[in-house]
Amino acid sequence: MTLVDDFWVKNVLLKLTKYNKNNKMEKKIYDICYICCPGFFEYKLLKRSYRSDDNTIFKHLKEVFMKAAIIYFSNSGITEKLAKRIKKDTDGELIRVIPDKEYGGYFISIVKMIGEKITGKTRDFVNDIPDLSEYDTVFVGYPIWGGKAPVILQNFLKKCDLRGKRVIPFATAGASGIKSSVEGLKAVCSGAQVKYPFGTSKRNKGDYRSWMEKVKQ
Repeated sequence: MTLVDDFWVKNVLLKLTKYNKNNKMEKKIYDICYICCPGFFEYKLLKRSYRSDDNTIFKHLKEVFMKAAIIYFSNSGITEKLAKRIKKDTDGELIRVIPDKEYGGYFISIVKMIGEKITGKTRDFVNDIPDLSEYDTVFVGYPIWGGKAPVILQNFLKKCDLRGKRVIPFATAGASGIKSSVEGLKAVCSGAQVKYPFGTSKRNKGDYRSWMEKVKQ
């Protein structure tokens, strides 16, 4: 299964509606999808009855292909902005990890983060643990604190069932890269494939569009 670009699907469907004769719509959908993306589609998923209304078909196809959740922690709002951009491009579900007590501004949050490392006491989250059974891809977003993902996010992920999922990290930072935080994520995302990490910082802007194209392959 893969994430399919909205623009591509919409244009395919607009063309298909012109040839909706003798109830052969579902066969035409399968043929075009298989030619464009071999190996990603199963006929049993598309063997349905569709009306000639292109919006109805588009809705059903999105239900089949758009299976992404976007779990993120954002303290200043920068990571949240990136998470919302990913939602726009994947139609994924946003799941924000919310602390029981706010960390505060940048410098205060760094001090509190250091304190958590020293004492071992971390903030808890107020969210319920989501049911991720319907998703095959889970984006995980965070600001990089001390070279790692925030402990509150790691604790949240430990309680999620990520077995068999494709976990895609994305991170924001002032100067740090994402590489140092990925190993820590692998440790808490038990049974998942952690791949395609994307990092962007004030010093080094990441190429978001190229990354998203790679993710959708």
